[in-house]
Amino acid sequence: MERGISVGVRVIVGLTPDADWRAVDRSLREEGAEDVRPPRAELPDVVVATFPEGTDVEELSSRALRLPGVAYAERDVFRSTMGENASPPET
Repeated sequence: MERGISVGVRVIVGLTPDADWRAVDRSLREEGAEDVRPPRAELPDVVVATFPEGTDVEELSSRALRLPGVAYAERDVFRSTMGENASPPET
């Protein structure tokens, strides 16, 4: 039995300096994004798009790079400095 919920595939999209993030939002939704989070004060040149589970991120990234206003697109991944099978220390 699988635990948790599916959150889809998150893609970090960097914006070019002259980009209108709302136009990029529309383009990403046309490419299949279910949700696009706007830039935040801490990262004013980045949006985060969520695509359906099973999306081919390499293919999507290639297509996204051809969209006006997109500087880069890459899968949002979680990496641990503790290693692949590590668990947190006991307290």
